[in-house]
Amino acid sequence: MRPVEQRRRQREAARLYDATETRLEALARTAWRQGFSGGAEWMRVALGEIRGGARPDGRADFNRLGVLKYFLCSGAAVAAFAIAWQLRAALTVQLGLAGLAFYAVEAQFVFLFPLALDGGGGAWSRSLLLTCRAGGTLRTVATVLPIAWSMLIRGRRGWCCGCLEILLWYEEVRGARDLRPRAGWQWGDGGELVVRHERLPTRGLARTVRVAWLSDLHLVRRSGIKTVRAALFAVRRLRPDVVVLGGDLVDGERGLRQLRWLVRRLRCIGPVWAIPGNHDENFGRERIATVVRDAGGGWLVDGVAAVVAEGAVRLLTGKFAWRTPHPGGVVVACQHSPARADLWCGQARAVLAGHLHGGQFVIAEAGGRSWPCALFYRWCGPRFELRGGTTLLVGRGAGDLLPLRWNCPREVLCVDLEPTAEIDS
Repeated sequence: MRPVEQRRRQREAARLYDATETRLEALARTAWRQGFSGGAEWMRVALGEIRGGARPDGRADFNRLGVLKYFLCSGAAVAAFAIAWQLRAALTVQLGLAGLAFYAVEAQFVFLFPLALDGGGGAWSRSLLLTCRAGGTLRTVATVLPIAWSMLIRGRRGWCCGCLEILLWYEEVRGARDLRPRAGWQWGDGGELVVRHERLPTRGLARTVRVAWLSDLHLVRRSGIKTVRAALFAVRRLRPDVVVLGGDLVDGERGLRQLRWLVRRLRCIGPVWAIPGNHDENFGRERIATVVRDAGGGWLVDGVAAVVAEGAVRLLTGKFAWRTPHPGGVVVACQHSPARADLWCGQARAVLAGHLHGGQFVIAEAGGRSWPCALFYRWCGPRFELRGGTTLLVGRGAGDLLPLRWNCPREVLCVDLEPTAEIDS
């Protein structure tokens, strides 16, 4: 029996297809003539109907995408069939393995077309990450197989309703804002990063300013490219006004290339600033600073302010930055370690920090702190309200030198500084 969510998507897909005002049924009669490109345009209209009229505006060579996608799927099926034939398996086994191989690859790129329609680049890698979010390969295959069967036996209507089910599923997976921490072990690099949203009502702003805080990448291994891809995927979804890399960025020569790749692509989203961490000091602070600058990012040093949102928000960093004159506007203090964060009380609206990785191994959370790490570090917790209207936010980090965690997901911290009305005294 299908899950409740699947049956609900099936009913909603049928309703959308049959509704006269959507014109999806009429458009489907001619869309097939243009191949994958025609199907993509039909999906563009369908996504607009699902979203209440806002059609995506992404452009791509959809015929090329479709051919390449199904070439990979067919190649996997042929390889599985050949292996089963060499092992002298029964014909039914050969065909079954070929079908499973086909849909195992299909599951990795089931969201490829809607991602390309939404634009932003990197549709192939983002599709892999959305498959992880949807439950992984096995769960995705289990969801896709009934849809594929319906598409094959029910003609044009079945095909279109199947595409609508995929689009509805895509909207559910893509639209999840916060992924809650999952109990259990998390090991190895890569995998999707949790996005933690924090909202801070702030005086003196005309609009909301969004800061993406990405700390503790610890790029050293070959698998670090998975971490930077996951970080890029998460930040793209957030569309921040500024991205801040919060230290402990590189631990090896390979990590320099990975950092350069990340900064260059983040620069396509918005301004990028970076600060050093203790590991960066050990590896070579100036080498990392050179890579960040060459890739188009900025390097925040002691006492230097970066202007965001027409001068309304300023980024400050440095161990002695709190001793400099207040630069005016809304101050967001960026420091790798949360130690001595209380020195910013009354000077900064927010203090962003990392370094502690959330403790990595969390047995319990109580009193706003993560234990047992809180036994050794005062600020081991996600959020602390300090004196003078200052809030300390501590990120769990996007990577680890020791890639092993318990109940402590790697994350990107998204901070929304939201305008609030002035209160007359």
